[in-house]
Amino acid sequence: MEVHLTPAQNEFVQSAIRSGRYRSTEEVVREALAGWEESERVRTELAVLVQAGDEDLAAGNFTVYTDDTLPQLADEIMAEGRAYRAARLAGHVQPK
Repeated sequence: MEVHLTPAQNEFVQSAIRSGRYRSTEEVVREALAGWEESERVRTELAVLVQAGDEDLAAGNFTVYTDDTLPQLADEIMAEGRAYRAARLAGHVQPK
């Protein structure tokens, strides 16, 4: 495969190699592609979550919170966080 970089991109790559961070252009490209792959994976996961959220909204599956009910929401979130932390400390959940 042959890739043509702009002069600025080429200088950026060469600077990274000169600094010792990378040993070769190929290593730079592999890491760049790995970052792009991860970015695309996250983008795809987010698109699925957004679609699910849109479907929930369309189906009426949501809760409207008001100034009066926000403290209840905060309590629920705190309880979930405490339960997750306890499970993690007990070794039942692996950290992300």
